[in-house]
Formats: sequence, C-alpha cells, structure tokens
Amino acid sequence: MEEMDEEVQSRVQANFEKNEAPQVGIPFTFDKVAYDFYNSFAFREGFSIRKNWNYKARNTEIIIKYHFVCNKEGFKRLDKRLLGKEVKRRRDEREGCKVYMHIKKTKEGDWVVNKFSNTHNHELIISPTKKYRLHSHNNAHKSSCIKSLVENINGCGLGPAQISRLVNVMSDESIMVTPKQVVGQLRVNRKNNIGKECMVVLNKFLERQALDSQFFYAFEIDKDNVCRSIFWADGRARNAYLKFCDVIVFDVTYKTNSFSMSFAPFIGVNHHRQSTLFGCALLADEREETFVWLFKQWLRCMWDKAPGAIITDQDVAIGNAIKRVFPHAHHRYCSCVVGIYLFMRTNTFGLFIPYPSSMNFIQDGLKKVNQLKNQNNGGIH
Repeated sequence: MEEMDEEVQSRVQANFEKNEAPQVGIPFTFDKVAYDFYNSFAFREGFSIRKNWNYKARNTEIIIKYHFVCNKEGFKRLDKRLLGKEVKRRRDEREGCKVYMHIKKTKEGDWVVNKFSNTHNHELIISPTKKYRLHSHNNAHKSSCIKSLVENINGCGLGPAQISRLVNVMSDESIMVTPKQVVGQLRVNRKNNIGKECMVVLNKFLERQALDSQFFYAFEIDKDNVCRSIFWADGRARNAYLKFCDVIVFDVTYKTNSFSMSFAPFIGVNHHRQSTLFGCALLADEREETFVWLFKQWLRCMWDKAPGAIITDQDVAIGNAIKRVFPHAHHRYCSCVVGIYLFMRTNTFGLFIPYPSSMNFIQDGLKKVNQLKNQNNGGIH
C-alpha cells in the first residue's frame, strides 16, 4: 500500500510542478518523487538522466543521499580483464557532461535538493519523438496504469500497433508507448497467464488420466520454468492410430485462443473415410525446434510407430522437423495449398480477380493441380 501511495504522490507532485525547474531547497515527500520531477524536467529540456550513486547512513544502512546525473555524464570504463582482447561494445554515448541534481534526506524524513547544476557540454534533443527514445523517458509502458490499459484493450482483439495508438490518445502528452513495448508487455502477461492456466490444464489431464489409463500428455517447459507447448491424446486416438497409421495430416493454421498459441491437430482417415483425430497440441511458436519436440512426443505416444506418409502445408520448419524425426516417412504437400500457390503464380492478376467465394478460388487451384497430374502422370500428391 505504501508503494502505491508513493506512486500516486509521485504523479501528483510531478504534475503540479510540471513547469518548474530544479532549485536548491525544493522539498519532496519521497526520493522517487524527486527522481520523477527531475526526469520530467530532463524531458522538457531534451536529455536523459540516471542514478549515479547513493549514500547510506553508517548506523542504520538507510539511504540518505542520491546523486542524479545526465545520461552523458562521465566516460565509459573498460574492464581490465578485457584489455588486449577484441570485444564488441555498444556505442559510447557519454561525453563527460557535468549536469547533476543532488538530494539528501532531512531529519523530518523529507527529501530536499542540496546541489544542482544545469550546464551541458553537448547538444540537447528538440524532437519529441527522439526524446521518447531516451532511456529514462522510455518506460511509461511499465506503469501499472498503462499495463492495465494495454491488457484491457488487448482483450478486445486489437493488434499492438492499434493498442499503442489508443494508449497514446487516451493518456496525457508526456506518455508515448510504441508497438514494440506493447508486444513486450503482452509477452510478459502471456507468460504469467500461461503459468496459471497450465495448472488448470494439468489438473484436467490428471482427472482424465484417472478415467482413461491410456491418456497421454506432455508439457514443454522453457528455461524460466514457463509452459511453452502442450500435447495430448486419449486412448481412443492412440488405438485408432494403430489401425490407420498409413497417412496422417498435420496442420497448424488455427490460432484463435487468447494466448495466440497455434492449435496443431494430427488427423487421419478410417475405413469409412471419416476423419479421425490422432492427437492435439498447443504450440508457443512455429519454429523447427518446437515441431521437433512435438513430433518426438507424438511418436513416443504412438509406441514409436512412425506413419507411412505425412501431408502438411509448405512450411520449411515443419519439413525440416519431419526429416529429423520421421526420416523414412513420405512427406507430401496438400494439393489444395499447392493448387492455390500454382494458380497465383500462373495467373498474373490472380490476386485481383473478384471471386464470389473462397471455394471457387480453391476449386480453380485444384484444377491446375489436376492438369499437372495429367501432364506428369501424377507427379504431385
């Protein structure tokens, strides 16, 4: 509660003193209020700040002094252990600037500006867009207010670019959130939410396994112990695969869940020409290593019995994963996908022809495939 009160007071005092410049003797309730005040002044002037050092009381180990400086203060030091070695370093932006603001804690517990200098040895930034890119002014998206706003807007189904524009319009002029920052914030929320949802899914799987002894599931965990991908298959799917394992279809075109995880079903055909499910997965991404993990788990689930043929779309990562896990299986592309691709390549204006429905477009693509089959005696499958 104390941290929340501190944040609120920091915002209030920063707004009241929005147009003031630092002066010796100005009091502040908290050290964070002083930092926000100086950072707001730095934004108007066109430079960035950082905390250079602090001083603790000898007896209590409580911080009683802070020294805020311009981001271009001093010069970058080279580690002695790296002398004589070729090291890739970031661009050195420090120019020995002497600008600073020093605050100290009074006996009453408040903070007061003790020293202040505002003489720069470099040019200040005028463009507001460039100001927002400076280090100390590029963290508005980390505030609790902006985090909550981004999460609520994301629940409406908008993309990062649209979210950033809305946030910038709804917030005051001193805040600017970029689409990249929105993506980063949503990624953090996604990891936190997946951790909670993962436990719910695990409990459901355990309940299902108690009723079905052949129920199989697997979780992929990253280095931060966060769930990335999930695979599961019940006993009915596993037994069906033993009878109809000649050909399977693998597809990852579905991504409609709130976590933007790809839904990847394994589908086959039974003796009645009906679609049969051989397992499902939710994938964190569509990289080759993710598909390799999935195929290995699916093969372990199916008693290490590889399929005779696999039909997929034209995805390079899936193709490479199939070569690594199913080296003896025949990999074929879906005729529908190939047909659409060939139709768009052979028809110069294929993208602009108005079709009554997507089905007509697909049928025209399949006609191209049939024509090539007749010419090449079934070279495409």
